[in-house]
Parts: sequence; C-alpha cells; structure tokens
Amino acid sequence: MLNKIKRKLLIVFSIMIIVCSIPQIINAETTHNVSDATEFLNAVSAINTNAGNHVISLQEDIDLLTVTEAIEFLQGNTTILGNGNKIFNIKGFIVENFGTTLTLGNQAGNTLLIDGSYLGDNPKSLFDLFTNCELNMYEGVTISGRIRDDSSSEGVVISVGRSTFNMYGGSIKDCSHQNAVFSIHPMIRVYNNGEFNMSGGEITNNTVLCNSTSSGTYIYSAAIYVSTSTINLTGGSITKNKIIFSSSEPYGYGAAICAFDSTLKISNMEIKENEISGGNNGRGGAIYARNTNIEIKNSVITRNNVKLSDNIGEGGGIYAEESNLEIYNSLVAFNFASDGAADIYFYSHSGRKLYLPTADAMNLKQATPYTVTITGWYKDAVLDRWNLSDPKAFTPLKNESLSNENWLIAGYADSLYITYDSNGGNKTVYDCGIFSLATIKSAASLGISKEGYDFVSWNASADGDGTTYEVNETLTISEPITLYAQWKPSPVNPETGDIVNPTVFITLMLLSGVGLIVITKKAKKQDNK
Repeated sequence: MLNKIKRKLLIVFSIMIIVCSIPQIINAETTHNVSDATEFLNAVSAINTNAGNHVISLQEDIDLLTVTEAIEFLQGNTTILGNGNKIFNIKGFIVENFGTTLTLGNQAGNTLLIDGSYLGDNPKSLFDLFTNCELNMYEGVTISGRIRDDSSSEGVVISVGRSTFNMYGGSIKDCSHQNAVFSIHPMIRVYNNGEFNMSGGEITNNTVLCNSTSSGTYIYSAAIYVSTSTINLTGGSITKNKIIFSSSEPYGYGAAICAFDSTLKISNMEIKENEISGGNNGRGGAIYARNTNIEIKNSVITRNNVKLSDNIGEGGGIYAEESNLEIYNSLVAFNFASDGAADIYFYSHSGRKLYLPTADAMNLKQATPYTVTITGWYKDAVLDRWNLSDPKAFTPLKNESLSNENWLIAGYADSLYITYDSNGGNKTVYDCGIFSLATIKSAASLGISKEGYDFVSWNASADGDGTTYEVNETLTISEPITLYAQWKPSPVNPETGDIVNPTVFITLMLLSGVGLIVITKKAKKQDNK
C-alpha cells in the first residue's frame, strides 16, 4: 500500500514538473551569434524556417552591401541585439505576415546602430511592415543617416501598413529625402489602419528637400505622416525636422506630424523647432491635421515655424481643418508663422471642437525662470497681426460649434521673477510672471526648508547684511532679484524628567508579570494543601 502511494506521488510530481516546464519550453529562445553578412542571412533563413523566439546577436559590425534585395522576416519573434555593433549598407528589411515581430534592442538598453547609409542602388524603407506584424524599438538603438532620392511614397525609415510600430526609446535622426517630388516622403509613414506608439526616445534633425518648381507639388511632413490610422505619443521628443523648398511654388504641410482621417493623441511630449521654409504655402510648423481627432495633454509645442518670405505661412504650431482639437495643460506658444496664426490655425464646420488651454496652465509648462508671461489667447489674422503693443482680445472657446477661420496666438508680455534661494536649504524656487508688484512668500509655501533650522526672513544678501524682507511684504521690482533665506537653529526641547529606556521598561514589566504569575500559583498551591 505504501509503495502504491509513493508511485502515485511520483507520477503527480512528474506531471507538475512537466506542466511547469511547458512555458519555459514555449518561450525558449534560439540565439544566433553572427559576425558577417552570411551568418546574418543564415540566421534569418533559420527563423523563417522554424517559428519561435529568436535572438540575432551581433559579434561584429555587419556590412550587408552584398545583399541586393530587401531581407524578409516572415514569421516568429526576432530580437536583434547590437552589443555595441552596427548594421550598415542595408537595402531594407521587410516584416510581414500575421503575428511576425521584430524587436531592435531590449529593455536593458543593449546598444545597436542601424546605419542607414547605403552604397547600392535604390534603397527601400529601412523597415517595411505589412499585414498585422510588429516592430519594437528600445532605448540604446539609433537609426541614422538614411538617405533616399526616389519618387516612392514609402517612409524613408519606416513604413507601417496595417501593422504596429512601438518606439519605447532610442533615436531616429539625421535622415533625409534629398529630392522629394510627390507628396509623401516622411521618415515614418503610417497608413491603412496602422498604429504608431511612441513612449520615449527622439525623432530629430530629419529633412525633406524639395527642388520642384511646380505649384502642384505638395509635401506632407518631414517626420511622421499618418492616414486612416492611429498615433499615440506618450513620451519623448520630435524636434528640428524640416521641409525645405528651393523654389517658391510647392506647398508644405506639418513638418513634425501630418495627419489625414486619423486619431492623434499626444501627451507628455516635447515638439519644438520643426520648420517649413520656402515654398508657396506652408501649413503647420509642427502639426497639420485634416478630418482628424487631436487630443493634446501635458505637452510642449513651441518654437516651431513656417517661414515663407513672400508667400503664405500659417499655423506656426498647429494647423487644423475639419478636425477636433482639444488641448489640456499644455504649452502651445512662441511659435512663428510669416502670415498669421502664429500658434494655431483652426477652421471647421459645425460639430467640430476647439478647446484651448488657459494662460495659467501654459505658464506652468514653461521652463523656469522665464521672462515672458502668457496672458491669454488673441486673434492673429493675416492682415491683422497681434503684437505686444496692440493685443486683440480672443475669448477661449470650449466644446463650441465653430465655423469659418480662427487665427490664434498665445499672447504674452515681458515679465520679471524672484529667485528664492534656500541658502543652504533643500532647493531654489523661482516665482515668475511678475510685472512690477510682488508679495513676498513664506518658505513653507514654497516648500523650502533646512533641517535643524527655523525660517526667519528673506534678505537681499546670503550673509544677511542686505535689505531684509518679511513674508507678505509688498515689493516693487524693476528687474529680476534674488532673495536668500535666513535661518536660526531650531530650539532643543528641554528634558522634564529622567529618561527611561523603553526596552528596560518593557523588560521590567514582563518580569514583573512573570513574577506575579509565579506568586499567584504558589499561593493557590498553599491554599489547596
């Protein structure tokens, strides 16, 4: 009987081991260490033959110049780890078929350089995604130097059709299209129900050059173009991307993002210093959108511009037509457009929404200390430009049905600030947005403290020999000033009696209790005799 029980327990234990091992077997990775192009191609061939989880681990730089066709990943989940090495002379990579995943780098930040320069003929998109597949990119991965000059409408770096690109970090930079002649030549193209999710990293310093002299040439974005698709931007930056025209005839739309018939959600992003220059008409230095739902939260869109010397440049920050545009707790200011709507151009028929952030919300997003304070939204029309000396009042609108054109600028005025220096304490705080009069604030209200000290007052000198300023005092200033916290040692609480060690006290109490129990038991025994 005992042996039967042992056998049954052994069987149960064996089954448990097998069941627990199944996930490890399923998720087992096959690692391919590669040092040259042949080994790289052999690894891809093995992946396309045997689906599963694979890692291509670079042991050396990989030159793919001898590979004259795009390299296809047809199945499985593949991760490419650079280990500090690079891949270069790439015709292109194609990721296709349902469920195929290609991942560049890993969460640990393994470094990989995808050098886009190509010495062969007719380079393709570096990565072309088709039919429900996925491309992931992590911090530590850099894609740079891709140059195209053909008439294709693919993305210069990445094309995403009915698939997903997740950018968790890394950099896409210094890429360009050198001879754009048709409409779509961005670095990243998302189309046909594709999806682009960016939660970190940067897309920066990419350029689309157009030498066309035709007024029928339209160039859509230098960084991201999206149509009938979804973009979720929740972290990172899109900066210094440019559409540059050599003649005054073509049109340019959305240097950072151009969206048609799509959904665009932006939060915790920095979109700045993107530019459209030259051409006949520039719309959206940062963002152009048509028939698109746009939601912007906790982001900064600034110093983007549409610079056209002789023609029409509008919407230095955002140009939205027939679109919903809702902006919350974000800074959309200090953009430039040569002909009007320095920050936002909005045009819509009934049913579309425009919601603008308040001046206070935008000032909270400014980097401190700042010397200009946003005062509100104003009209900034083509023939009626806003300026500091003659602001045109504009009332912010929330969820209203709008029609016709709205040229908008976040107006501002020169201002001053006070620097509250903790003078050996925990931090320095800037009180910005002051025009002449200021009320002196307490250290506690600013979150300033110094361990072991109590706050006394503020002083114009760190050593306390300057002018003293008391909390709630009104101060007139004509230039930025610094006030230094003055401190005195915190008083030591006086001792009111003997200090009893709590451990000793507890021990004595326990011993007393034990003694009481012993005495009680002895007394009972005496009574029972």
